[in-house]
Amino acid sequence: MSVRDQMQVRLLERRRILLRAIKDIKNDVLLGGPSVECLLEECDHSSSSSETLDLSENTRKRELKDIEHALTRINDGNYRQCTGCGQCISLIRLRLLPTAVTCFACREAQKRSM
Repeated sequence: MSVRDQMQVRLLERRRILLRAIKDIKNDVLLGGPSVECLLEECDHSSSSSETLDLSENTRKRELKDIEHALTRINDGNYRQCTGCGQCISLIRLRLLPTAVTCFACREAQKRSM
């Protein structure tokens, strides 16, 4: 299996997991199940359930958008092309962050300019 195919499979699996998580969290809250705080360990337990749900849902939706963008780039044939400099994004970077759109050098330059 090519690296491109491996990345596509990985992105599709992550998308499936995120969509299911969003659905499960909404269902649990609507059905009076465990609090959202209990379901989402990464969120601040001092926030209200609705605030936590919004944060979690927004984070997941943002990740889904990034995944969709990466899948489009794969289909368009420019998945490894850095949007900053046009050079190839390293396979190491893409394996660590399959939704990366910039090479390491361009990402570091972006961080310094913030």
